[in-house]
Amino acid sequence: MAESNRRVLLVDDEVDILLALRRYLAKDHDVDIATSGQEGLVTIKEKGPYGVIVSDLRMPGLDGIEFLSQVKNLAPDTIRIILTAHADLSAAIEAVNKGQVFRFLTKPIDQPTLRGVLAAAFDQYELIQSKKELAIIKRLRKAEERLRLAAEVFMNSLNGIFVTTEDSTIIDVNQAFCDITGYGREEVLGQKSSILKSDRYRPEFYKSMWTSLIDSGGWTGEIWNTRKNGDLFLAWLTINAVKDESGRLSHYVAIFADITNIKEAEEKIEYLAHYDPLTGLPNRVLLRDRLVQAMSQARRNNSLVALLSLDLDNFKVINESLGHEAGDKLLLAVAGRIRGVLRETDTLARLGGDEFAVILSDLRDNQGAAHVAAKINLAVTAPVQLGKAEVRPSASIGIALCPSDAADTDDLIKHADSALHGAKAEGKNTYRFFISEMNVQALARFELEANLRRALDQDQFVVYYQPKVAVDGERLAGVEALVRWLHPESGLILPGKFIPLAEETGLIIPLGELVLEKACRQVRTWLEAGCRLAKVGVNLSARQFKDKGLEKTISRILSESGLPPEYLELEVTETTLVQDLNQAILMMNRLRRMGISFTIDDFGLGYSSLSYMKNLPVDFVKIDQSFVRGVPHEPSDVNVVKAVVSLAHSFHLEVVAEGVETQAQLDFLSSIGCDYLQGYLYSPPLPPEKIMDFMIKKALG
Repeated sequence: MAESNRRVLLVDDEVDILLALRRYLAKDHDVDIATSGQEGLVTIKEKGPYGVIVSDLRMPGLDGIEFLSQVKNLAPDTIRIILTAHADLSAAIEAVNKGQVFRFLTKPIDQPTLRGVLAAAFDQYELIQSKKELAIIKRLRKAEERLRLAAEVFMNSLNGIFVTTEDSTIIDVNQAFCDITGYGREEVLGQKSSILKSDRYRPEFYKSMWTSLIDSGGWTGEIWNTRKNGDLFLAWLTINAVKDESGRLSHYVAIFADITNIKEAEEKIEYLAHYDPLTGLPNRVLLRDRLVQAMSQARRNNSLVALLSLDLDNFKVINESLGHEAGDKLLLAVAGRIRGVLRETDTLARLGGDEFAVILSDLRDNQGAAHVAAKINLAVTAPVQLGKAEVRPSASIGIALCPSDAADTDDLIKHADSALHGAKAEGKNTYRFFISEMNVQALARFELEANLRRALDQDQFVVYYQPKVAVDGERLAGVEALVRWLHPESGLILPGKFIPLAEETGLIIPLGELVLEKACRQVRTWLEAGCRLAKVGVNLSARQFKDKGLEKTISRILSESGLPPEYLELEVTETTLVQDLNQAILMMNRLRRMGISFTIDDFGLGYSSLSYMKNLPVDFVKIDQSFVRGVPHEPSDVNVVKAVVSLAHSFHLEVVAEGVETQAQLDFLSSIGCDYLQGYLYSPPLPPEKIMDFMIKKALG
């Protein structure tokens, strides 16, 4: 054969594959490459002819089959080979059947096989060029058929493959077939493919499969088959009909993957998405779906649906005193008892923690719901043995009805929760129906907002101060300013009653400014009296921190109060900081240049990562009291607190633990190197006149 006839053109949009194949074939062949079908056509016109062209099937623009079809018109003698993944095997087989390509190779390519196929391709090219005898051509076609049916599709496939005759007699299988089914190759050769058949399907299923094969030449779908040992497995099966050169059906090629584990994982994920893993009850998502169905059915049947929202009374005490394992046993016992008093058509769901919900459908009046709620209360209160302890649980239940209380799911859930709060407020271990109080609640909120505004105008807010003490207890390191509402009628109101509404309405901005102003003036007074406390910490809310006028406000207050900036420490929660970290860094750096220091407050309740702090100009990390409360007895809290102290120190930050109430907590925090403490062990928040007494008792550093 002339030297030019050994030329190969490789076409693939994956450059790494092209380069690897060119390196491998360059020793024996003159190889050119192209990265697309369009580039391949240009190359053929400019550098052709080529003895063999190897093209990928899937390429952007001109795909492999269309490209090789055009090659056939440009250079009809060129031998055409296509590369295909297993997912595109059907298209490759069809291309071979139609004579568009000589052979196909499956990816990943086995290099010795590629070399062998190229050798066969060049032999074919030589035969065509030299116009040899028809007998030689027939022998080549026979060899081609054997290679097409046996070699390429079987190479390194992780999917099981078997080939049958027209009457479904197995004539060849690959190793993956044997691995999946458990049959040896010799055991299945000559057997019918029905050897894999399971008893899950009626005869009509297989009849439909054969109809599809005969009519369209293929079938694809999930099918349960049987291994040699009798175990079932789920297969994703594709069967394609193969025809000979005359167009007559000669064989079937079946490719399958064992997807049993995938199916089981999907079912597990689906289960976890809709069911509570502890009790096996429907979760909040499934409850909502069933509630929608029940409400729709109630509208059709002109009946009622009752939603019962249920909480266990004092569950937190039981869970914390006896442990989470005992708490889980109690939840399982309660779930079983509630289930026992319901109908099969009712739905019991666990929403999380000790929260349950019940859907009662097809009710005629509210008495049916009351009857079930009473039965639940009675069933729940039976004693439960949890280890050595016997507990008597009880439940509070709120009931809302559709359509009388609400016409959509969100409102019905909200109203059932509202009724539950009413039941708890009236002594627990009871049930209450929802009573529409939307106008009353709206009025109460309006009045609270109006009172807040009035309180700001009339200066009804006072600032208390809680000491921050060095861990050795000998040095007062500063105080934290904490706002209180001194209401003329209700007395002292703690911030939990009004801060959320202040945040929501924007009143937190003037309120925060008022607290900052009072704190700065008070500290200046103490300094003038000779009390050299280190710093005063003032909390900044998320709204305050984002306020564009914050820097100007702080500068003005410091100037008017005469407080040196180094005595002011601003406390910002980590959640506030990470909402816009870059903007937070800019703001903090500007305030830091004024001499103000920063503390990250409530650490552990938000982002819970110290990695971002290396870029923040902070001085202190304050561990949230919810973690401090658990030490030294709760292992998870111990680990969190230790980690925070260690990592904070690695960033050269000092650590403040808040909510310290016991000597055991103090001893633990001291042992791990915590720097400062706050809590009732030393002092509660005190009014300004009483904090002076505390200062006098401490030697100031």
